[in-house]
Amino acid sequence: MSKQVFHDPDPAETKDWLQSLEGVIQHEGEQKTDYLLSELTQAARNKGVATSPGVISPYINTT
Repeated sequence: MSKQVFHDPDPAETKDWLQSLEGVIQHEGEQKTDYLLSELTQAARNKGVATSPGVISPYINTT
C-alpha cells in the first residue's frame, strides 16, 4: 500500500498534534490512545471526511 502524498501547509501544527498524541500514549496508555483515535475518526466521518478504513478484521497477521 502506498502512502498518500500530502503537502503539509503547517508542519508546526502537525508537530503539535503528534506531540499531543505522544503525551496521550505515555501518560494515558494504549487503550486511551486507541479510544481517542477512534473518536476522532468517527467525528471526522460524521463531518463528511473520507478516512481510511483502518483495521477491518479483528484478526492480526502474525506471520
